[in-house]
Amino acid sequence: MGETESRSQEVLTWDVRLGAHQPQRLLTVMFLALLAGVIGIALLGHWLFGVIGVLAVLLSSSELFLPLHYSLDETGARQRIGVSVTEILWPNVKRVQLDPGGVKLSPFEGESRLEPFRGVYLRFSGNREEVLAKIRQFWRDDERLLAERTDG
Repeated sequence: MGETESRSQEVLTWDVRLGAHQPQRLLTVMFLALLAGVIGIALLGHWLFGVIGVLAVLLSSSELFLPLHYSLDETGARQRIGVSVTEILWPNVKRVQLDPGGVKLSPFEGESRLEPFRGVYLRFSGNREEVLAKIRQFWRDDERLLAERTDG
């Protein structure tokens, strides 16, 4: 019982709802989705192409509509949005980049063109210090821990 209890206490989970904090952006995306639908119908002459246009825009911006679920535990960090899960294990974390809105756990030691497509970005939700404390607890690379970003 003790081991199970301590493991469950080690997990930090939280949710972020971007659409609730960015209503103008949400409305803009909804407008663009409808516009894509109208253009699809007008140019290709079938309602199915309109539906495809709407879905393409909405699915590509699902962060605004669906809650982002985050978790940190002894194995790694996870971001889940809908059925999509992005995960990085602690041994694969080579760099931690901190910015005002969150922290990026990167598998690259230096800057890379692949940076936007690799790693996990953890957005804060009023829990900045708690998230950073868990990263310090689980990530073993203390000499480079949480260096502030100097580039924009």
